[in-house]
Amino acid sequence: MSQRNDSAIKRFDRYLNAIMSRETVRLLMAAVVRVLVVLAGITAVAMACAHFVGYTEWLLNITRIAFLLSPILIFIRYFWQPLHRLRYTEGSQILASAHDGFGERLQTYLELKHADRPSAFTPLLAEDNTAIAARLPVHKAIPRARLAAPLLLLLLSGGGITAFFLANQDWRQNDVKHLWAGWLKDGYIAPRDIAVSPGNQTVLWGSDVDIAAVLSGFASETVTLTITPDNEPAATTVLYREPPVTPTDNTVADSAAGLLENTSAAGGDRFGFSLFRVTEPVTYSVSTAYTASEIYTIDVVKPATVLSI
Repeated sequence: MSQRNDSAIKRFDRYLNAIMSRETVRLLMAAVVRVLVVLAGITAVAMACAHFVGYTEWLLNITRIAFLLSPILIFIRYFWQPLHRLRYTEGSQILASAHDGFGERLQTYLELKHADRPSAFTPLLAEDNTAIAARLPVHKAIPRARLAAPLLLLLLSGGGITAFFLANQDWRQNDVKHLWAGWLKDGYIAPRDIAVSPGNQTVLWGSDVDIAAVLSGFASETVTLTITPDNEPAATTVLYREPPVTPTDNTVADSAAGLLENTSAAGGDRFGFSLFRVTEPVTYSVSTAYTASEIYTIDVVKPATVLSI
C-alpha cells in the first residue's frame, strides 16, 4: 500500500516538474528577448547621441553602465521573480487557470505534501489530481504558442542583429564595437580632435597671426573661435565651412573689435582665421559639436626702441 501511495505521489510530482520546466524555458526565452531589445535600444540611442556630441566620456560611461545594469534588472524582474513564484507554488497557479478541476484539490495536496506530518489523504489527492492531469497534458497546460512566441522573437532579434552587421556600413559597425568593446581595445573609431596651428606662439608687437583649425574624426559646418585678450572679456565668433561665407553679424567683444577676420578655407574640414595687428597677449581656442581644442596663448614682444644716440 505504501509503494502504491509513493507511486501516485511521484507520478503527479513528475507532472508538476514537467509543467515547471516548460514554464521555466518560456520565462528564460522571454527574458532574453527583452534583454536583446533593450540593449539594442540603448545602443541606438547612444549612437544617435554620439552623432551630435561624439563619444564623450560621460556618454560612454552612462551607456556602459546601462549595458551592465539593464540585463540584471530585466532578469530579476522577468525571470528570477516569476521563477521564484513558480517554484514556490509548484505550478499550481498555471494549472488552476488552465483547468477548473484542479482548484482547491491541488492546493490542498501541496499543503499536505509539505506539512510537517504525513497525511493519509496525500496519496489520495495525488491520484485524484493525476486523473485530472491525464485530461490536461503538459503541452495543453502550457500551449506551444506560449513557447513559440518568445522563440520567434528571439530568432527575429538574433536575425536583426546579424542583418545589421551584414548590411550596415563599417562606421556603424565600428560605433557598435566601440560602445561594447571600446574599453577593451582602442581603434574602433577615430577620436574626435581639433588640431590648431600655430598653437602657442610668440610674435612681435603689431604682427598678424594666421590660425588654422582642422577637424578629424568628425565633421561640422561651423566652428567657434574664442579669443580672450589679456585682462579683458572673451570674444567669440562663428566661422563657416564650405561654402565660404563672411558673416556680417559676428558677435565680437568691443575690446577685441577689429582683431578678428573670417578667412574660412573653402571646402574640407579646415577653417582659417586671421588675427590682425596683435598688440597684446591673447589666448584662443576652437570648439564645435561638444568638442574643443586646447587653449593656446599668443605672447607679444615689443621690439627694442632707441631712445637716443
